[in-house]
Amino acid sequence: MYFVFDLDATLADMSAPYHFISSLRLPFTKILPVNLAKELDAAYKLFVERILQKEPSLGILRPGILTIMEKLESLKKRGYLTTVIIYSNNSHLPSLEFVRDLINKHVGSKLISECIHWEHPIRNNEKELYPGMYPKTWNTLSRIIGQRVTKKDVFFFDDLKHPDLYSALKENYYKVPPYKFHAPVAEIADIFKSAIKDAHISIPQFAVELFDILNIKNYFKSLTYIITILQDLSYYGIVKPRTYDHGIVMMNQAIERARINGIKNAKRRGHTLKKRYYVQK
Repeated sequence: MYFVFDLDATLADMSAPYHFISSLRLPFTKILPVNLAKELDAAYKLFVERILQKEPSLGILRPGILTIMEKLESLKKRGYLTTVIIYSNNSHLPSLEFVRDLINKHVGSKLISECIHWEHPIRNNEKELYPGMYPKTWNTLSRIIGQRVTKKDVFFFDDLKHPDLYSALKENYYKVPPYKFHAPVAEIADIFKSAIKDAHISIPQFAVELFDILNIKNYFKSLTYIITILQDLSYYGIVKPRTYDHGIVMMNQAIERARINGIKNAKRRGHTLKKRYYVQK
């Protein structure tokens, strides 16, 4: 079985950390000096670790999603689940990978195996068939999974309704309430600052590369100035998260269905093996 999740408003709200993640993943947008690329990679890993330490109270991830992933990891260990996939219309791959890295680090395994963003080549067919739209289709999802998967073995979660996929998956398509919460930027900035310092990043070199991407001409080569700019880019109103999240309830219901299906399938396989053994005997 496969569990597939949308990113924005389903797994997380990326509005607050977006610019901090982008600045740490500059190698995605340009060729950097080798030393700076290594330093940024070290800072990114520290940033992931320290953000995770603050979740779920920080609120980047949907509250309850880490517990959901723990349950999915348990299903995987029992052989009832093959993998988890992020299938998103977000075009910023580092945002998908950031959420993947948080979750995988939390559960201690590569639970999430694929991050499919809008610019992934496998999405080209969707762009050609539905110009100007952002669809998600069964044809693409089955290609992402890459095996002869049956629809009953795929559980999909999104805050939006994508008609083609909804029609294909039916009761296995879970349209969850959107999660919208602008996490406290000041706390994210403090974590960013500590990661930059502890990774011993060359600030003047980092400033030159970052502000070139941001197209800012007059700037100071200081960490304080960098953080001020990133905070200014990130600030806007906070929407309080729901105290009761029916989306998490729906995910738990899907996990229970998958668990029961896994037990049934295991019993069928065991019964088949016994019959084969009896015939050979």
